[in-house]
Amino acid sequence: MKSPVDVPFFLLAGGLGTRARPLTHYKPKPLFPLAGRPLIQIMLSQLKELGCCRGFVNLHHKGEQIRRALSREEGIRFFYEQELSGSKILREAVPHIDDCLLVVNGDIYSEIPLQRMLQTMRDHFADGVLLVKKTRANHYAPLVISGSRFLGRQKDLPEQDHTPLPDGSKYMYTGVALLGKKILEVIDHISFFDMLAAREFNVVVTETSAPWWDLGSPHLYLLADAAYRKYLGFEPGNSLSQDVAIGQECSVVDSIIWENTVISGRSSISSCIVAGGIRLHDVNVRHKIVTPDGVFDLRVRP
Repeated sequence: MKSPVDVPFFLLAGGLGTRARPLTHYKPKPLFPLAGRPLIQIMLSQLKELGCCRGFVNLHHKGEQIRRALSREEGIRFFYEQELSGSKILREAVPHIDDCLLVVNGDIYSEIPLQRMLQTMRDHFADGVLLVKKTRANHYAPLVISGSRFLGRQKDLPEQDHTPLPDGSKYMYTGVALLGKKILEVIDHISFFDMLAAREFNVVVTETSAPWWDLGSPHLYLLADAAYRKYLGFEPGNSLSQDVAIGQECSVVDSIIWENTVISGRSSISSCIVAGGIRLHDVNVRHKIVTPDGVFDLRVRP
């Protein structure tokens, strides 16, 4: 169902991707393929289905790759940053929007409940809505929520305000927010949450239990790809981008192979990420990142 208003979007795609190195030496995280298709194109397709047909993308790290990948997309205005400004880049959209802006991090996959977020914003006369989910993972910054009201990050609040959830989980930010102009006009900090901590806004949350995956590190990316394939109903196996050739005597299992890769001889590749643009002959690798510049261990934990 399309939204009743044409909500513009902002895909944050300029990050350096330091957690995902060495993969981000070759392409930015928004172009990491899931099931063989670049993440940013998957998210743009979803946004169009939601009725979001115009928006913004910031570019910095390997930004020309992203621009080329989106060269046929209509309704996108690009902002190229010589130096990353973090959340402050969102102010550039203010002259081009009427009301609110849907902001999406470029390194996550999420099913975005835009209709519910819009309704939540209206019901609470809110300045902004954060999409949150419960998690037991320790590597995401916990948020403090009271009812539907966002109070802040745990680290910004006194200990007595940290009310644990009955099931022992914590709320985390999914990288999706619906922000009104009142917030966008005054963003003055590279960190959106640091800005919220220093100001008083009526920010509420919408909780989601829908599919959500983080591509922030190579290990998380490998897990996200497998989960996305399962979500699409695919059998377990490999995710192959365009122009991948695998010899008949090769064994390639549960791996992500980027474009323009040739695997030949008696190669055996299992649970690996191959960065693409490479020829592999008689290699035997497991739980590795294989790049044109060498082979690296694939960390088993994020």
